Formats: sequence, structure tokens, C-alpha cells
Amino acid sequence: MRDLTEEELKLAPDWATHYFKDDDGDILFESTNGYQWAVGLKLKKRVVVRGYSVKLSKPIKPFEISRYQFSDKDIRFSNLCNSKMELALDDCGIEHYFTLHKNDAIAIAKTLGITAKDLT
Repeated sequence: MRDLTEEELKLAPDWATHYFKDDDGDILFESTNGYQWAVGLKLKKRVVVRGYSVKLSKPIKPFEISRYQFSDKDIRFSNLCNSKMELALDDCGIEHYFTLHKNDAIAIAKTLGITAKDLT
């Protein structure tokens, strides 16, 4: 799924935290307590959901790897450029740096069975 255009992002209500874009091009803006469809760049009536949470699809703001907390607390994000990222591993007070190239990340994702659907 592609990111929203600037024009589509302007439609996002202030309360919306996530969106989903269906095959017809309609956008569903979501939050934990409501949702609202945008059809043909026009917002429909907001639906308030009480008693349960709406499943959130995709953040309006892009994912920021620099804020990600790795499950191994000794690993932290160090640097990012176009085709690779650098990670730091704290080994008993000594930091070791390693680079993860885009091709390597794709290979890992394929091995783990991650599909485009998982990324939305």
C-alpha cells in the first residue's frame, strides 16, 4: 500500500492516528474510538466506536526506526542512510557496530515470511 498524497493527508481528521486505503481508493481514517471514510476526497460522517477498539491499520506518520526498541536491549539503532542502517551492540561495555544493508533486510524478511500485507 502506498503512502497518502499531500491532498489525502489534508483530509485526515485531527483525532485520526491511522489509515487504511482500500482497493477502490477510499480511505478509512481510524483512531481507538472512531473511524471515518474519505470517498473521492470527501469525508463521510464520523462513526464513534464505544466498548471496543478499532484495529489500527497504518500510522499516518511514517514509522521511525530510530525510536524502535529492539527486543535485545543490548542492540540500539545508530545511523541510517539510503540503502543501509548501522546498529550498535553493547557487549559488556564495549560497543560493536554492524551494518544491515537493504538487501540483507529483504532476505531476512523473506525468510521470516513477511509479505506486503504485514507491512500495512
